[in-house]
Parts: sequence; structure tokens; C-alpha cells
Amino acid sequence: MHTRNRAAIGALMLAGAVALAGCSNPLDGLAEEGLERVVEEAVEGEGELDINLGGDATLPSTWPSDLPEPPGSLMASFGVEGGGTATFEVPSEDEVIAYVAEVEAAGFTPETEASTGLEIVVLQSDAWLVSIGWIAEEGAVVGTVTYAPAEGGAS
Repeated sequence: MHTRNRAAIGALMLAGAVALAGCSNPLDGLAEEGLERVVEEAVEGEGELDINLGGDATLPSTWPSDLPEPPGSLMASFGVEGGGTATFEVPSEDEVIAYVAEVEAAGFTPETEASTGLEIVVLQSDAWLVSIGWIAEEGAVVGTVTYAPAEGGAS
């Protein structure tokens, strides 16, 4: 992966973390505009940037065809050539756990799991490295799926 692509993927992961941390902020509109600007500046020159925020968010055009769509309501997504992220909300953690199982059934192998209040599972296929992270907050679960080419995989 090129250094510029790593910077772009890093910006996307930061954007996903910000979306997880600030999903119930009353200044969402301002935050969304600022976040969009920060991500666009971070990946300037990387090619087409696909940003979707709010209630009408859709998966980015770079979403891998072999990666199942996340469950629940899509809150935001960001995509650049070679990777992206999608943030979603579901009523219970069981739905995220079922999604992780669905991703495994699609041919992704679990590589790493961590639990520190934020649950994280990293999975890999021949083409993609995928991180699924989620946190329960006030009766809902917010999750983020981040994908990037596996070494020697898709680009």
C-alpha cells in the first residue's frame, strides 16, 4: 500500500472513530461539515472521495462486493480508492455479533479481537483486511466497519 493510501485510510479510520465518539452530539450538522472538510483535505490527491452522512447515507462505491453490508441504520460512510468505512447503529450487540459471523461465513478469517469498552474484531480474506468495532451507548449499539486491501490483495 502506498504511503498516501495509508494516510487516506488513516483519515477514514479517524473519521469512523469520531463518528462513534460523537454520534449523539447536538452540533451534529456542524461536526459533519467539519469532518467532511478534514477528511477531504487529508486525502487530497487520492482520487475520488465518497462521503455519505446522515439519514440518507449509503455505502461507499468502493465497498467490496464480498463484504456483507452492515446491519441496522447506516449513519455515515467514507470511501477512497483502496478502502473505506461505514458507521451503523443497531438496537443490540447481538446484531453486531451476528454480522461478524456473517462476515466470517463470507470467507473472512478472524485475526484479532480486543475488548476495552470498545469491542473490535479484525478479519482478513485474500483481498481485504476488515475491522469491525462497536460500542453500546444508551440503549443502542454504534459500530464501524473499516476495510482496506490485504497485503498483496485488492487495490
